[in-house]
Amino acid sequence: MSDVDRLFGEVRAAFERKGMWGNTVAAFVSDHGDMMGAHRMVAKGVMYEESVRMPWLMRVPAMGRRQRVIARPVSQIDLVPTLLELMGRREAAENLPGQSLVPLARGGKVAEDHVLIEWGTRPRVRTVVSPDGWKLCLSKEDKCQLFNLRDDPYETTNLYDSGKHEAVIARLTEKIATWQKK
Repeated sequence: MSDVDRLFGEVRAAFERKGMWGNTVAAFVSDHGDMMGAHRMVAKGVMYEESVRMPWLMRVPAMGRRQRVIARPVSQIDLVPTLLELMGRREAAENLPGQSLVPLARGGKVAEDHVLIEWGTRPRVRTVVSPDGWKLCLSKEDKCQLFNLRDDPYETTNLYDSGKHEAVIARLTEKIATWQKK
């Protein structure tokens, strides 16, 4: 972290010397995480929050100095359309997957409100996180999972086979199916 801090300081200083820092958007993102012992696992490739959540921080001078926190899940696939809109190039993102999150950052809404995640190796897993806090992980080769992230943020109780949430499972399975067709 010290190196990242120091090197970012060098980049910022270079932009300041050129008089460009006042209108420069800076974005910090990361690859998905490693489990680091959570759920007694140390690898990537699982759908637990410790592995799939990624930091995404932005400095957007045109939006002022007030900090904004988007509490709901968003997708990293939206980064490029967001940056293009901030650069005034929204039309360049029309054929890209994802959507600009600028309206969300300004307190508005965006078209897609579910985050979809895919892990393509064995076991192949498709996951959706809904705005109402549900997370469904579907796999043909492994155990399916359903978590209520609002009540169980550490994903300790798999509700998939509880028999109590068939409507949630059906709704979110349809979301995944529509996404896969798209």
